[in-house]
Amino acid sequence: MNDYQAQMLVIQTILGASLCLGGWVIVWAGTRLFGIVIGLGLGFVFGELLSLVLNLAPDQHQLTLLACSLLGAVAGIFLARIVTAGAFAVIGLLFGALLGRIGSEVFFVVTDSQFEWTRSVMGVVAVCAAVFALLAVFLQRFIIIVVTSYVGAAFLTGAFPALREHLVWWFLAFFTGAIVWQTLFVTKLASNKKAEG
Repeated sequence: MNDYQAQMLVIQTILGASLCLGGWVIVWAGTRLFGIVIGLGLGFVFGELLSLVLNLAPDQHQLTLLACSLLGAVAGIFLARIVTAGAFAVIGLLFGALLGRIGSEVFFVVTDSQFEWTRSVMGVVAVCAAVFALLAVFLQRFIIIVVTSYVGAAFLTGAFPALREHLVWWFLAFFTGAIVWQTLFVTKLASNKKAEG
């Protein structure tokens, strides 16, 4: 193994452990931080344009920039939450439509009839899409936990050559452990937040 491979295994191990131990926190903090940065930038630009239009004095110019940047950062946090929920809704909608379409196709195959887009088939697909869109929005935390645990477990099992003999079992152990750990961690975090509020 050369130095590059060793470095990649170390990076893969760090990424895998980080995702398994705190994947939800990383995604949560990352989306909020991204929203803050975008909001700060847009608020700054808006404040600069407002100051130029109003021809403010230097002191007022600085206060306007600061106020607009802070308001933009706060708005950016809420925008990040809305965009994240919207992305989950769209993904759930598409996944639900896919499952509704597959279910309809299976029904037609089982009944020995030709698949065709009737009103009832379109209704089944639409209902499945709507249900899964709502489920995806309400189960965001769990979906993020499952996805980050999966990726983290894949990174960890791939990083240790000694685990390759029983790869599936090690993957399942890391995956299950990460889901349990993150679920307990997020549940504890949420209960602490409710106790404070």
